[in-house]
Amino acid sequence: MTDQLPAARAPDLPDIPLFGGVTVGQVFLAATTVAVPATVVGHVLVLSAWARGWEPHRLRTIALVVVAAALLAGPLTGAVPWWGVEIVGDAVRQTWDGHYLAAGIDSAAATAPLIAVLAWWWWHVYTKRMRSGVTQAAGERHVRRQLRIRAATATRRARREHTPLAHHSRDGTPSVVLGPRYDTVRAHPDLLTDTLTRRPAPWLELPMPRIALHMACVAETGAGKTTMLTRCTACWMEITWTAYNQHHNTAGRTGVSGGAGGARPLVIFLAAKGGPDAYDDAREWAETMTQIGLHPDRVGVFPFETRLNMWRMPAPQLRAALHKLAKTDHRFYDVLQRGLLHLVIDAPTEHPPTSSAQFLQRLDPAWLTTAWKNHPVEQRAITALTKTAGAGSSSLDTDLLLFADLFRSIGGDFDAGQPLSDFDALYVSVPGATDQVVAATKTAVLIELLTYELGVAHHGGRRQVLFVIDEFSAVSGDTAGTVINLVERLRSLGGSVIVSAQSYEGLADTDDERRRLLGAMGGGALLGRTTNAEALAERFGTRMVDEVGYQLDAGRPTGVGTIRRQHTYLLDPNRLRQLPPHHLAYATTDQVIYGVVAPLVPSPAVTGSTRRTAPTHGPALTRRQLTAGQAAAVNRRRRSPDTGPDTGADDQADGAPAPDWSGDDWTHDTTDEDPR
Repeated sequence: MTDQLPAARAPDLPDIPLFGGVTVGQVFLAATTVAVPATVVGHVLVLSAWARGWEPHRLRTIALVVVAAALLAGPLTGAVPWWGVEIVGDAVRQTWDGHYLAAGIDSAAATAPLIAVLAWWWWHVYTKRMRSGVTQAAGERHVRRQLRIRAATATRRARREHTPLAHHSRDGTPSVVLGPRYDTVRAHPDLLTDTLTRRPAPWLELPMPRIALHMACVAETGAGKTTMLTRCTACWMEITWTAYNQHHNTAGRTGVSGGAGGARPLVIFLAAKGGPDAYDDAREWAETMTQIGLHPDRVGVFPFETRLNMWRMPAPQLRAALHKLAKTDHRFYDVLQRGLLHLVIDAPTEHPPTSSAQFLQRLDPAWLTTAWKNHPVEQRAITALTKTAGAGSSSLDTDLLLFADLFRSIGGDFDAGQPLSDFDALYVSVPGATDQVVAATKTAVLIELLTYELGVAHHGGRRQVLFVIDEFSAVSGDTAGTVINLVERLRSLGGSVIVSAQSYEGLADTDDERRRLLGAMGGGALLGRTTNAEALAERFGTRMVDEVGYQLDAGRPTGVGTIRRQHTYLLDPNRLRQLPPHHLAYATTDQVIYGVVAPLVPSPAVTGSTRRTAPTHGPALTRRQLTAGQAAAVNRRRRSPDTGPDTGADDQADGAPAPDWSGDDWTHDTTDEDPR
């Protein structure tokens, strides 16, 4: 026995005839069958957009999907293209028969494409009206409410969802992903084609070509600046290691090597604030780099666990670096110092010094005379350097004290340690908060090393470097010009720079230097909460907005008003001042993107690479050897202060062998050591 559906009770309809066999009641039910489900669907879409703070293009995407599904449903099911009209007719007949639920479902499905398009159009017009200023305070409250909802949603997504480290655009351009984005402000209004074709962008992305043009980062204390920079370096590592692995895999199959893609990545994070928490911050950053997949042996923490080696630079760069570090304002002594560096480093019978101890050992008239024997010009220079003025000291003695003090201020951190080629990630901490002179000196040395690392290939492999300077205000004095020059020329060497400061004023000492530095940052700026936001907003130009004026009569609007177009900052200073922690704005000249920084996850490109464990060279000398060598140089010079070309140095050299500075003996001078 077959089951049959129970017969529905037909509604009691007014039997007033309208036309043909159709009555007024039937027409009313037909209209209700179409209008009520459509109204419910439209309100659900609009209220969902309102509750989630959606931009109109989100509803556009839903509308296009519904329309596409409706167009494909007919051919897939074998129905006629106008199947929706037939379903509406069936729904009307079901209503007349008393099957209200089935009629409502069929009517909602049939009218969904049209209602989705109408809901998108209405939400677009409503949003545009609220943002135009016509509705005054109501529009401002609406905009603020929507932004707050989107920001809260982005914060939850950053905390709960898995945020990728990298993303590729349609054309294959890789981008660093900092976290979810929740708003975009553009300098120019969208065209219709942009509105219809633009993809929703869920992430706050920094394209790699933009990073290659260098960036600035400004955010006050507690805004999450260091967290953002740490994630940026990790994401940059993911992208560059992917390209590095792909290049070497391709080169292994084809036998062709070279090119920018084959450069091994290197991140240098310079934290200039110092302070009692400097080591903890350094270890936290190093552990983060290890967690994303870098090998621990190739992650350095300077100066707490790692020493560098500035003496591996070629003689011309070594001379220039030492002269820059020990430069004097007096023209005469400046020339003498250049000559002394030439005598010490370019000796024809010796290689350039390999440590500060060996350099100080060479500041000896006997060694200089022996090294430059049969070179009359250099012999005259040695005579000038060792000549004393009355009871004063000679220029050679002065330079000995000068360079000894310089190496003492650096603290052996850049002396006979490891080369930069030993590292894939290096954290450099300089005491900017406690000693700006030492911080500026160490930063200058690091910049010289970085320039050499980028300009010279080690063992046939170039390095692709990201140089991040955090708390730039601690070293922005005399070093600012050096960093500006580095930024301006670093792109051609395959490196990128991100300069960070707590305020606009912390980028440099003068307005000219700040403008020059930001002018070199072609990749834009990452901005967190900061107070002096107007100075930054000026850098990114304006956009056109509507300003609405109302006519009042006795305190009431008359309904007459004016609208004019005027310029306003593309980057809203008030909004920038009120950003919550870990929220940031990525500003360029064409748009400002707001987003939230997400937690880090391991990098698949790094953890899966077979090249993580590249061999390292290790330190050239231990700290004990270095300290003993410096003491030996000063002690020998103190015991024989008057040796030189004019004091019988040649006779002394002929009568007794010259000291051997090339072996290990000079690193173990124990003349003045306590016998205990």
